[in-house]
Amino acid sequence: MAIPPTTIVWPESMDPYDVVDYTIDVSNLLEANESIASYVVSLPAESVLVGLSLGVNEYGSTISSNIVRVWFSTIKPNDPAFDYPGTTLPVEITVTTTATPPRKKQRTLGVKVVQR
Repeated sequence: MAIPPTTIVWPESMDPYDVVDYTIDVSNLLEANESIASYVVSLPAESVLVGLSLGVNEYGSTISSNIVRVWFSTIKPNDPAFDYPGTTLPVEITVTTTATPPRKKQRTLGVKVVQR
């Protein structure tokens, strides 16, 4: 899966030895009076291939009605893909809303991993 040109990339890159959290604001996916009913964060095959992993233990949590926190780490920190200039890896989030009937929206985000 290629990263779509409109993909939002988190401004802060991660080092492949980091275990870090990022927030996902899904306000733009919600209608008035809606919030997150549930969500799924997944990693496309190319992200898994170079070793991106969803956090440690529980990978995420809803921290408000429109923001999700997700943890990332890598299992192959010496992968040459992380050498300068690094690589931007896709992360997918699928949100189900509290609307009746529920809306379901999926977006791709990017996390840059670079050896520092």
